[in-house]
Amino acid sequence: MTHDELDTLLGARPPNPPRLERPFHAHGPAVEYVMSVLVALDQLANALTGGNPDMTISARIGQFAPGSAYWGTLERLVDWAFAPIQRRHCWKAFISEIGRSDRKGSKLGQTVIGITIFLLMPLFGVAVRLAATLRKK
Repeated sequence: MTHDELDTLLGARPPNPPRLERPFHAHGPAVEYVMSVLVALDQLANALTGGNPDMTISARIGQFAPGSAYWGTLERLVDWAFAPIQRRHCWKAFISEIGRSDRKGSKLGQTVIGITIFLLMPLFGVAVRLAATLRKK
């Protein structure tokens, strides 16, 4: 399924890039700084695995997920991990970077991304859920 077909199913793309439901700048300059560094590391990892250095791995996954079992599986795992923070994270990351076409990269790069996602996202997802639970108390 293409992104245009998804747009038809889900409605038109938002006119402005989507924002995180819980903006990190609201948590203070230290959190905003840490998040900026993490995004930069994410972009570096994307570049090192053959992707566009200006895009995050999430945006890359969101771009290639429609119609792909491999990228779609990665998208489901990343979206699950980010669910307490942002719904449909990969798709929103891709939409926010429209105009920056990415490339899939080599099979080796795709494999590295896959292994990394499968190892780190379950841990990240559990940590995010734990933090959300503690914040509610």
